Amino acid sequence: MSSLPLISFQQYVQSWSGKQIARWIEGLGDAMNPYLGTIRDNIRCGKHLHLIDDEMLANIGITALGPRKTILQAVHLLLYFCTEAPSENLQSLLIKVVIACKAVAFELGKAIRCKDEKKFQ
Repeated sequence: MSSLPLISFQQYVQSWSGKQIARWIEGLGDAMNPYLGTIRDNIRCGKHLHLIDDEMLANIGITALGPRKTILQAVHLLLYFCTEAPSENLQSLLIKVVIACKAVAFELGKAIRCKDEKKFQ
């Protein structure tokens, strides 16, 4: 019986291509759809996720504040799970995940409301 080599979650994320990163960002909701090509073309490797900041996202063409904040929160949470999660207990991790999910949902809701308001103006 052959066994696959075990890799850590951090190694797995670092091995992502730009296409895999865009697919992951797509999971944040439909508000991310306009930016998936930009993300795929400009963030080419999971090893570069730690370089993402607000300025970088704006420079590559993600000018709307809501989507930038949503992407940054998701990236920070992902990187947290890559580095610090092994030393946490399940309860504290769950609390942090719930808080982060609520923050992302709140930001997406704001972005959708803003988009809807622009339609009616």
